[in-house]
Amino acid sequence: MPITVILGAQWGDEGKGKLVDGQCQEAQLCARAAVSTTQAESDRPTAAISL
Repeated sequence: MPITVILGAQWGDEGKGKLVDGQCQEAQLCARAAVSTTQAESDRPTAAISL
């Protein structure tokens, strides 16, 4: 199973959110971690996952 990792090391808008949103459309599982509350603005979750 291939794994795609999108990693950014800069502060502010690097465009990662839109890139992750596009990649998640084809993924079986998508996980996202952020240290700021504004990082989730472009997320469009399609399913809820309980751990």
